[in-house]
Amino acid sequence: MRKSTRDKILTVLEDAFKATGVSIDRKFARVTLKVLEQQEASRSDLATVMASGIWAGVARTLEDANEPNAEEFKLLCEEMKKVPYMVRKPVGAEFSAAVKQFPPPKGGRPQSLKDAQIMEVRYKLGQLDAEGYERADILKRLSGEYGVSVRTIQRAWQTRKKNDQL
Repeated sequence: MRKSTRDKILTVLEDAFKATGVSIDRKFARVTLKVLEQQEASRSDLATVMASGIWAGVARTLEDANEPNAEEFKLLCEEMKKVPYMVRKPVGAEFSAAVKQFPPPKGGRPQSLKDAQIMEVRYKLGQLDAEGYERADILKRLSGEYGVSVRTIQRAWQTRKKNDQL
């Protein structure tokens, strides 16, 4: 496989881990790659070790792989995005604390509002509430503005209360 193709696939994998809040230390990943070749490993931050180790293992595998066609490349990139979520299940109980740093597999229906929109809704609802508007009118107004149900706006407001208590 060409180095440029390998690097693109590894970048997709790295971005997938970053999206879950687990970073890959490239310098450490390269050391991990050497350590994997020698069958030894140790590092205090086990989640980083695992992510870096996976990255290094994929890098080593890709070095010997054939160059993929466009469709195979796209499929490989899609699979790389799923890796952080697949790591949780097969790892043994002794790694449970580190494994919990990886996100659980995504499930359920996607959120109607993005995080930034939820913050806007909370801010606007708070402002309109302070100005004396009726709560029901505010909810209807914001639901129309964002194209979601009144219940979705209520949930956005309720999650604010949960987050404030933490």
